[in-house]
Amino acid sequence: MIRLRIHLLDKPGALADLTQLIAKHRANIVDTLHNRAYYGVNLGSTVIDITMETRGREQVEELLTSLSAEGYKHSRVI
Repeated sequence: MIRLRIHLLDKPGALADLTQLIAKHRANIVDTLHNRAYYGVNLGSTVIDITMETRGREQVEELLTSLSAEGYKHSRVI
């Protein structure tokens, strides 16, 4: 299990693009918290916390690398 806080543009399709990337890496989303009012986001931005089941450390590293390569600002939530 891993929980990430990911910053997104607040525009139609942004969440769909993110979930497609997660699905491409075969991580299973088990919980989300979509927050547009907190976490210090700017106008036009949003933050989503996503809890996922993964197959282990290697899959997590591949997912994090892909998120960074696609320009997603993210951090691990403990």
